[in-house]
Amino acid sequence: MVSLTLNQLPPLSWILLIITGFTLFFTAQSVRFRNAVGGTSFMFLMISITAYSFGYAFEIAAADLKTALFFSHIQYLGIPFVPFFYYVLIWQYLMKTNRMPLLLVIILLSIPVITFIVHLTQSNHNFFYIKPSLVFEGNLSILAFGKGIWYYINNIYTLFIMILVIIHSAIRLVKDRKYRLRITVLLIGALFPFAGFLFYISGLSPKNLDITPIAMALTIPFWSVSIFHYSFFDIVPVARDHIFEHLKDCIIVTDLHDRLIEYNASTRKFFPFIALYKIGTPLKDIISKHRDEVSGIEGVVKGESDLII
Repeated sequence: MVSLTLNQLPPLSWILLIITGFTLFFTAQSVRFRNAVGGTSFMFLMISITAYSFGYAFEIAAADLKTALFFSHIQYLGIPFVPFFYYVLIWQYLMKTNRMPLLLVIILLSIPVITFIVHLTQSNHNFFYIKPSLVFEGNLSILAFGKGIWYYINNIYTLFIMILVIIHSAIRLVKDRKYRLRITVLLIGALFPFAGFLFYISGLSPKNLDITPIAMALTIPFWSVSIFHYSFFDIVPVARDHIFEHLKDCIIVTDLHDRLIEYNASTRKFFPFIALYKIGTPLKDIISKHRDEVSGIEGVVKGESDLII
């Protein structure tokens, strides 16, 4: 059994444990949406961030090197996989499907898996940490080390994936007016951990602390807005395929809460005002402001979702 020794938890550890509590909450929430597009990847993203913040909370309170390295291993249950699951979430949501090309998944997941293995076995080589030591800065324990080749490979991979997330989101932001607000929330949320990671690897963080998990905490308000205000996972993605877009009938799709989900080209033609409203707007709010213009609607068919024709 591993014997672990901790100092009194510093304030930063408590902040990280609070962050852990929030990510556990979102993990529990994501179980409800696991069948939605992006639901499972969001759940694993939250689990990865939980391991990251929890491990770091105790690493910086370690009283000896062995304890610090043990909690570093806990962190690396999550650290390598955070960028992967973040990208998968963005890809799935923006592409409106959970089906990701298998080859792409294998390529993107290979580096995190290797990173986890290399870090776990780092006592047998110098590929990740070189001569690690523990430095005490006030009430903080800082793991100091030389950087091995795989440490740099992991950093390059993380930068590459985060840049992909930002580019992919930005392109869809320009192209997709209907979901622009929701995509903006995703994009802003991605910028905080990206900035924190850049700050850390550039050596600009105070006392060489890893501020990335704290930066990730700044995305929590954005996830809260996305999930609870804009119904990130409640909204049923409807592919804008050729048939749907070119039907001559006006079709408006809502969810079980009567929120606007999708509409086709004919709807935009006959009811142009609908383009003024974002996806997720309650249908009654739209109708109440345009009663005269929608008086020709024939009826509503109730089902798993509502189809107004």
